[in-house]
Amino acid sequence: MVNSNVYKDRIKDYLLDELNTKYTHFAIGAGTTAASDNDTTLENEVFRDVIDSVVISGDTVVYKCKIETSELNGQSISEIGIFDADTGGEMLCRLTFNPITKDENIEIWLEVIEEVLVE
Repeated sequence: MVNSNVYKDRIKDYLLDELNTKYTHFAIGAGTTAASDNDTTLENEVFRDVIDSVVISGDTVVYKCKIETSELNGQSISEIGIFDADTGGEMLCRLTFNPITKDENIEIWLEVIEEVLVE
């Protein structure tokens, strides 16, 4: 069976809408283990907040997350996750990165980009 382009577009639109409205929070952690398909939490969560903005462009969803100058000072951070709740909840994705030691002179913007491909 071959699915029509109309069907594929509807599936993509549904997924983009779900990614835009369901996932509302980001979490920051200090974990260093590489991300895996089986992850359901951050390795070492230290902070969670509301996502600052969600931008949909074409087939991508961009979650923009801001850590203020007054937040996480003295903390080394190295992972981010996108969640559907302010505690616990379902994790959409997890990304690890080189550790950043946060201080009051640093404001951090992290962007998590999800691409939706329907074939």
